[in-house]
Amino acid sequence: MIGAACGDIYKEDAMLPTFTKYSPHLFHACSWCALLIALAFAFLFLTGPAAAEPSSRYVDGASGLDSGFCDDPSAPCATINYAIGQSGDGDTILIAGGEYRENVKLVDGLARTITGSYANNNGQWTAAGEATVIHGQNADTTIEIRNQSDTRIELVRVTGGMGQEDATFGNGCGGFKIQNSDVEIVRAGIRQNTAGTGDGGGICARGEEERINLLLDKVFVGGNRAVNSGGGMQLFNTNTTIINSVFTNNSSASNVANVMLLEDDNVTIINSTIANNNRNNGDQAILLFAGSLTMSNSIMWENTLNLQADPPCDECFNVTYSDIEQPTPGTGNISADPLFANMLQRIFRLRPNSPCINSGTADGAPVDDLRDNPRDSWPDMGAFEHLWPDHYLPVIGGE
Repeated sequence: MIGAACGDIYKEDAMLPTFTKYSPHLFHACSWCALLIALAFAFLFLTGPAAAEPSSRYVDGASGLDSGFCDDPSAPCATINYAIGQSGDGDTILIAGGEYRENVKLVDGLARTITGSYANNNGQWTAAGEATVIHGQNADTTIEIRNQSDTRIELVRVTGGMGQEDATFGNGCGGFKIQNSDVEIVRAGIRQNTAGTGDGGGICARGEEERINLLLDKVFVGGNRAVNSGGGMQLFNTNTTIINSVFTNNSSASNVANVMLLEDDNVTIINSTIANNNRNNGDQAILLFAGSLTMSNSIMWENTLNLQADPPCDECFNVTYSDIEQPTPGTGNISADPLFANMLQRIFRLRPNSPCINSGTADGAPVDDLRDNPRDSWPDMGAFEHLWPDHYLPVIGGE
């Protein structure tokens, strides 16, 4: 009404008699209109346009084309990096199954979820499709996440990374290079990556000014190699939680920290299996330089040495209800052959007579295992819960 009144005044102004044209009442009304319009423009200028709602972007290497905004499920883009460039803060990028040979970069400071293993049937996208494989082409780190907000990567297999040291990070980093970013990696495989120089064959994660948060939940880390140390992963200044995960066949050329190199980290490992990592040619599986490691309901077997701190620090390790090959102090710990289904083929399910069955604690244990089988009130040690009868659900994502 105010805008209409103001428009009416100016529209009829030429028809007004001379003595009313400059009526103080009319002048007062127009002044208020102008003031309100000015305030409205000032508000828009200060607040800016409304933020876009998070949306989904679609990638299909078989049928997609790198054009547009990737937001039409019937017209997906072809590459992950292109979709990242079109996405905004809080967006989800859905990736159809297949192999994507590219070095993925998440370096613009935005929060995203990247989810693979979708099936695209003429624009109808459904979960539980073929595995999504991101291959680093043996040319660089497969996925780099630098200075990002919350990032979640799920249902992908990360392989073929060949990381080299750089001026800002320092380490080689084959599969993942994570810097100053909080990251969740869920239901994924990190396999056959190499740190060509430095540390961290599978994962490097580093917080500069403050600790970063890293979660590995239902992740298979296997066959990764570092030229220096930390074949599976190298961490610096992180709060890291590892749940329902497997580390196997990881190695370092220096034979130091074949699985994990921890430098000033707080690491929690729950219901995970760390087995058969460079058994015949290596030193410790996990080397802790500073920080702490808490472990429960887990298995460490066939790794040469398992846990070591430099300098020695017994209080840095809090291990309970776990099967450790070298006897380790702590409530509920055992040191007995876990009786895996097939160690040589790296099948780490438990045989029916395994001493790890019903030997864990329900305190802090996840509700299910790596293959989504439910855990009971007396959970088993390791990443796999033994079921009666011996039946296991498949893992989406190809692991």
